[in-house]
Amino acid sequence: VHYYVVEDDKTPPTLSPICKRSAEGSFQVDLRPKDLESGVKSLLCLAGIHTEQEVLAGGLLLDPKNPVFLSPNENVYTVFVADFRGNKAVIEVPVSYTETTSLFVSTQSVTLAKGASFTPKILALPLNNSDTPLITIASEEIATCSEDGVITAHLEGSTTVTITCGSVTKEIALFVKPEKAAKEYPAKTTSAKDASGENASVENSSSENTSAENTSAESTTVENTSEENTSSEPSS
Repeated sequence: VHYYVVEDDKTPPTLSPICKRSAEGSFQVDLRPKDLESGVKSLLCLAGIHTEQEVLAGGLLLDPKNPVFLSPNENVYTVFVADFRGNKAVIEVPVSYTETTSLFVSTQSVTLAKGASFTPKILALPLNNSDTPLITIASEEIATCSEDGVITAHLEGSTTVTITCGSVTKEIALFVKPEKAAKEYPAKTTSAKDASGENASVENSSSENTSAENTSAESTTVENTSEENTSSEPSS
């Protein structure tokens, strides 16, 4: 149980609506009400411009926790909103298309093992744009994308992931490797390790040759010493 005290709450709730347009041209409207004091109690909306009484009499009752409704086309809606302290407001909400001007994605390329998945992070501006991101993959044999934007690799190869918001697009290069090869990615790191190993082998070979030469030189010295000792012995 949560207890709170609200003193002198005289501020009505506010709305920060976002309209998302579907491929068919209809709009999903999220009113996003905000009341930092007593909280939102009720929400009603009615297409067109109306008085408070008209909205209360014939408006669509919305869930304050999920105040989303569908509009078949661009229009203006009158919304009645009230909080738990009796503060209320009547707000006109225009439902219209807001174009995406900029699009950002979290990566330009990604390498996955067969069977692995990833979800690209997408930022479209302005934040109140009306476009819903659309993700397509050039080769759906190599990878597929689910309805919630999760890309899963299926077949070894490479393809292009295209993300579209309105008229703005971005591409991600997707590489699918066998599981072992994908774990060794990126290739530069693997190549560097391989090259280091080869250099070490060459150095070891060089050291062995040097050791062999040193051993040979020592043997020669021993032989020479033996000859000198032999020549220094008196003849019988």
